[in-house]
Amino acid sequence: LTDTTPQAATGGPATIYSVLASMRLASATERDKGARFERLICRWLLADPVYAALFDKAWLWADFAAERAIPAADMGIDIVARRRDGGLTAVQCKFYDEQTTINKAAVDSFISASGKTYHPDDPSLPDFTFAGRIWVATSERYGDNAREALDDQTPPVVVVNLGTLAQSPVDWQALADGRPPQERKPAQPRDYQADIVAAAL
Repeated sequence: LTDTTPQAATGGPATIYSVLASMRLASATERDKGARFERLICRWLLADPVYAALFDKAWLWADFAAERAIPAADMGIDIVARRRDGGLTAVQCKFYDEQTTINKAAVDSFISASGKTYHPDDPSLPDFTFAGRIWVATSERYGDNAREALDDQTPPVVVVNLGTLAQSPVDWQALADGRPPQERKPAQPRDYQADIVAAAL
């Protein structure tokens, strides 16, 4: 997963906003723009502390489809992430203008594709379904029908919006450039904090 997104021009650390702005400028087509965003989120799922604790691998859809011997056509799923317990999570990425209102039609193909059972062409591979779903979008505006379509699903749909991405403590420029993120040493509690945690447990 490599990219050629320009460095942020702000002079400070890159943010999700500066990285997305650079992607928009560097993309020749809407398809190119969407592909860059998918690669970014594929890396982010393994770099963000919350999701990195949940997932141990993530594939772009075409790579996953080739590995699992299923059709690689765009089915409404962009990324597949493997949970540490082995379950699979389907991920959809939507790189919208922040003022775009997301409608139900944009959601339907993902709900359908992530809710079905897949039968690999290779008989040695087992059928599979998705145990989880994540919807990632750069707009936080949803039509009522779109919001209703995302709610009360089985398996449930976790919605990740721009605000969530902005709060993620990752090196956005490293992810945009395809560089591996620097490992962060886990914080060690001070003695009095360890005593409080032990007492609470």
